[in-house]
Amino acid sequence: MGEHGRFERVDLGGEVAVVQPLASARRLPPGDPEGERTIFAPDVVWDVLPDGTIGYFDSTAYAIHLVGADGMPMGVLTRAPRPEAVTEDIRSATLDHLMAAERRTAERMGALAEFEALP
Repeated sequence: MGEHGRFERVDLGGEVAVVQPLASARRLPPGDPEGERTIFAPDVVWDVLPDGTIGYFDSTAYAIHLVGADGMPMGVLTRAPRPEAVTEDIRSATLDHLMAAERRTAERMGALAEFEALP
């Protein structure tokens, strides 16, 4: 994926690299203007299938967009569930989970540093 959420094919077969735009995904800013990280903003998630088709999603709509190896749209895969509204309880539980994971990582790194410092 290139800059600004664009999927591009780069042909390196000639003397000069040729970039061909294939599709664009919606890109969200990494945080709000005050600098707070946006925890629940969806990432652009993508992969290339064996036949060269790109599958990607870029929202909470459970829609996977398919773009063929030739750059032509092939369709959209969807599923029925609607996203759950983020309540203060969900937000708080998620933040608690992330902070606990950070603490565990810091503890492991501290233990590793102590181990490496042993003679």
